[in-house]
Amino acid sequence: ERSGLGQETYLPSVLHLLPPQPSLVAAHEEAELVSFGVLDNLFKRTGVNPNDIGLLVVNCSLFNPLPSLSAMIV
Repeated sequence: ERSGLGQETYLPSVLHLLPPQPSLVAAHEEAELVSFGVLDNLFKRTGVNPNDIGLLVVNCSLFNPLPSLSAMIV
């Protein structure tokens, strides 16, 4: 109750384990899940064709893989 975490608080699945087991693979999977879900929804709602986009900027302060998140999306 005092932690500030409520019933709708999101935590990555690796943090549901005790002890937490973070990994680059899990972080990459989560980034794909979130990014593609958001983009699919955005394209559907706006009617924008992904091929019409000429520039993509992705920023994540905690996860910076190689290849980049932008490369993963493109």
